[in-house]
Amino acid sequence: MAYVDELREIYANWEAKTLARGKQRLLLKQLGFKFGALSPDTVARVESAADEQIERWAERTLTAEQLSDVFGEP
Repeated sequence: MAYVDELREIYANWEAKTLARGKQRLLLKQLGFKFGALSPDTVARVESAADEQIERWAERTLTAEQLSDVFGEP
């Protein structure tokens, strides 16, 4: 049974990382579409961000007039 539990944990970790990566890629696509080519620093910032931060930035993208509006802290 320990083997099955270990596999479940491995799968859960893989799934969480895959979903997080998908959110990062979607945000990068949205930012690129709205603001044009992104700098390597911007890409790195998104790729290293926590899931909650990605969601906040994605929401801000909807109303942002410039890229700095997305990343600015309220």
